[in-house]
Amino acid sequence: MEQKKIQCKIPFQTIQEGTHEFTFIIKKSFIEQYEIEEVLDANVTVTVVFQKKTRLHHVNYSIKGTITVPCDRCLDDCVVEIEMQDSLIVTTASDNQDSTDADDIYYIKPNETEINISNHIYESIILALPLQRIHSEGMCNKEIEKHILSNEHTKQKNNNESIWDSLQNIFDN
Repeated sequence: MEQKKIQCKIPFQTIQEGTHEFTFIIKKSFIEQYEIEEVLDANVTVTVVFQKKTRLHHVNYSIKGTITVPCDRCLDDCVVEIEMQDSLIVTTASDNQDSTDADDIYYIKPNETEINISNHIYESIILALPLQRIHSEGMCNKEIEKHILSNEHTKQKNNNESIWDSLQNIFDN
């Protein structure tokens, strides 16, 4: 049995021209449908301001919340705050027009009644995550930190005892 996908849709056909606001709450189940294993939990609010016009529609959205990911240093759960804003333009594509999405232009078919912005929201959430996902200073798992520090100390000691040191005495015999 296939699980129903959670989607963020704007019902633009049934609303009048003007500015409309929508709010979507993103949880772990939304992220899981994209099969990304690094996200352990999500609590994100997406506020969408949709401007319906005759030809071009403007979608401005802001993303704010927390994502739980494994810490890059100690692998414990690390809660990362994310916040970003983005926008996109929605327009109707005729049948003979190339409807491949540009970076910020989203083409829909003339008979569509909803705009599905789920992929845009998902991509924005993933892009809002920092490259280095670590706890703040002193918040990492103490046992793992001790292990990391002892490994760094061992590496530093081994670097001081170069493999070439043993060759210095080769001609003494």
